[in-house]
Amino acid sequence: MRPMTQTAFRTDPLSPELNHLINDYPRDAWDAHPNFVRSTQNWLGAHQAFRQLSDMCVSKTEHILDKNMDAEHYGHILGRYGDSLVRNLHGIIHGKTDSFSPNWPVPIHGLRQV
Repeated sequence: MRPMTQTAFRTDPLSPELNHLINDYPRDAWDAHPNFVRSTQNWLGAHQAFRQLSDMCVSKTEHILDKNMDAEHYGHILGRYGDSLVRNLHGIIHGKTDSFSPNWPVPIHGLRQV
């Protein structure tokens, strides 16, 4: 399993509201914060599962490229893991939108809940 990194993929700056959250609610404090603990534990756990599924897909692809696996078997495995990865990614995005936002402490200057 790959270690978790702090790699950022953003090329544009964060909004002032997100900077406010980052500065006032650093990641190390989430477990102690009653409005963040449940949502962030679920979110981070899901992302760990995504990394595991991704690693499996890469590993199986390497096997097929090295001709160490039957193509039909590879198709079945990739379909199963790939489907799980995409469905769970879709679910966590909706979950964050639907349940994480309402857990924000109120009021947070400059943020609107939708």
